[in-house]
Amino acid sequence: MMAPQQKVQEQKCADVESGTSSSGGAEFETASGMDSTSDKSEPMDGGHANMLEAGDDFALDRIPFEARYSWMSLALENWSVGGCISSVLLGVTLGARMTLQNALLACVLGNVILGAISFAIGSVGCREGLATAMLCRWSGFGSTGTAVVSVAIAISLTGWFGIQSAIAGSGLVSLLGGPPSWVWTLIAGAFVTLVSVSGFRWMVNIAWVTAPAFLAAIVWAVARSLTMHSLAELAAMQPKGEPLTLFDGTGLVVGGFAVGATVSADMFRFSRSGTGVAAAVLLGRMPALVLYNSAGVLIALAY
Repeated sequence: MMAPQQKVQEQKCADVESGTSSSGGAEFETASGMDSTSDKSEPMDGGHANMLEAGDDFALDRIPFEARYSWMSLALENWSVGGCISSVLLGVTLGARMTLQNALLACVLGNVILGAISFAIGSVGCREGLATAMLCRWSGFGSTGTAVVSVAIAISLTGWFGIQSAIAGSGLVSLLGGPPSWVWTLIAGAFVTLVSVSGFRWMVNIAWVTAPAFLAAIVWAVARSLTMHSLAELAAMQPKGEPLTLFDGTGLVVGGFAVGATVSADMFRFSRSGTGVAAAVLLGRMPALVLYNSAGVLIALAY
C-alpha cells in the first residue's frame, strides 16, 4: 500500500506536469505528508497569507495569482538586479581590452543571449509558479540531483555576493571613512541579506529607490568621463591590455550573468503572465545590463 507522503509527492508531480493553475480559488496541498483528503489552506486568506507575511514567499508551493506582481514592478526589480557594480566592472574589463565598437557589440550580443535564457526559464517559472529548486525536483533531477544543482548555484552566488559586498565596503570607507573596509563589507552584506530574507515584496519596494539612484550615479560618471574625451576619440583608442576577440568578449558578458539567468524562475514566478515576463526582460533586465556594461566600457576608455 502506498505511503501517504508518497501519494502527496506523486500528486504534486502530476500537478506540475499538467500545469495546473494556482489562480482564483485554487487550493494547495501542504507538504506535511498528509493525504489528499486532509485539510487544505486557502491561497491568501489562510496559511499562505501567513507564509507570505513571514517572508517564506511560497518556497515549496505554487504562487497564487493574488501574490504576484505587475510587469512594471518586475521590470524595475530587474533594473535593480542588472544595476550592480559588477556589471559596470565587467564593462571596464571589456573597455580595457577591446575597441569601443567591439566592446559595445559584445555587450549587446551577450545580453541578447542572456535575455533569451532568462525569458525561456522565466516563462516556465511563471507558468508553474515554482522556484528553481522545485522545478528541478519535479522535472527529473529528483531530490538528490536538485541538492547537487542547488549547492553548485549557492557556491557561485556566494562568490558573487562576497565580491559585491567587498566592493560596497571599499566604496563606503572611501565616502564615509570610519571603520575599516571589512566592517563596512559586513554591514553592507548584512543589509542585503536582511532585505532578501524579508521576502520578495521588500526587494521590489527597495528597488524603487535603489534602481533610480544607481542609474543616476552611473549617468553622472559617464557624463564626467565624456568631458575628458569625445566619442570619436574614444572610438579611435586601442586596447590597453591584451586584446580580446568579439567572441571572447561576448563569452565574458554571458558568463558574468549566466547563473542569474539560470535561476530566472525564482524571480519570474512572481509574474502574472508570460507577457509580463517578456516585458520585464525586454524593458528591465536586458537594457539594464547593456547600459551598465556599456557605461563601464566608456569609463575604462576615458581613464
